[in-house]
Amino acid sequence: MKNFNFLTSAIIIFCLTQCGKKCEDVNIPYTVRESYTEMVSKSLELDYQKSSLYYERIPGAILFDELPQLKTKCTISNSSKYGGNFILSARIESQGQNITFNESFYIPAYSTKDCEMVKNINHYSFQSDIELSSWKVTAPTITVQVEETRYRDVTKYRLCNTCDPACQSDVATR
Repeated sequence: MKNFNFLTSAIIIFCLTQCGKKCEDVNIPYTVRESYTEMVSKSLELDYQKSSLYYERIPGAILFDELPQLKTKCTISNSSKYGGNFILSARIESQGQNITFNESFYIPAYSTKDCEMVKNINHYSFQSDIELSSWKVTAPTITVQVEETRYRDVTKYRLCNTCDPACQSDVATR
């Protein structure tokens, strides 16, 4: 009878271990969002402030063959952390004639510059009804390298035992 009990117990243990669910370790994938930094090129227009455009006619001397001049002046302040070439453009008209000014001025970062443009004119022009028809400042657009934080989805794996109840739902969805 002892052998029978021993044999029965051995068969029951064998059935339980072999016929039941086998436990095993499996890798379960999951996704996490990770940040990383990357150097990227960005174009940006420099910030600035400008004063009003001032203009005047400077008389010449006919006897000394000195031509009169038309002079424009504007103060430009570069309020960005980069320097660049600002373009000052103006068009002045008088009595059916016009003169166009267009000049570039390098202004370092956080600096102010008095920008003057001068052109010779003939002795009999721009004596009356002088009018500023248009003017503008064009700020430079520069390309800079900046460090940006970006994100990517990364698949990782965790080890999970199939007999663990917390793991069973993860295994079933695989």
